Amino acid sequence: MPAFKSFPERPDISPANVGPAEQPRSPARASKANIAVPPPRMRAEARLNVPGQKIPTAKPQTVLFREDTGVTLYDYIMQEKLDLAKNLLTFTDYSYSDISSYLGFSSQSHLGKVFKNATGLTLMQYRNKYRE
Repeated sequence: MPAFKSFPERPDISPANVGPAEQPRSPARASKANIAVPPPRMRAEARLNVPGQKIPTAKPQTVLFREDTGVTLYDYIMQEKLDLAKNLLTFTDYSYSDISSYLGFSSQSHLGKVFKNATGLTLMQYRNKYRE
């Protein structure tokens, strides 16, 4: 079996045996060097965090959308999808399954339920009623 290599002895690094560039720092400088300085962003947040003072936060886009339009983002998107479904039912021969897939519904049944809740008509009733 091969013999294990021994690691070399650690050199003596006492101040007497070390050159000027390698000497350890003075105690005052060593203590400052060991202090972790937080990044500027964290320091700014720490300044804002004064007891009793509210930290300003940005409003989510959905809240801003509702304040501007008076309608939630979900309701707006659903209304747009239903308007497009009405146009597709009226002016095309696409199947209900193709329309639901195109509009991003999970199934034809899901589109049918949402459509009936909004219009009071099933997909077939709407197509038959408004077909040219």
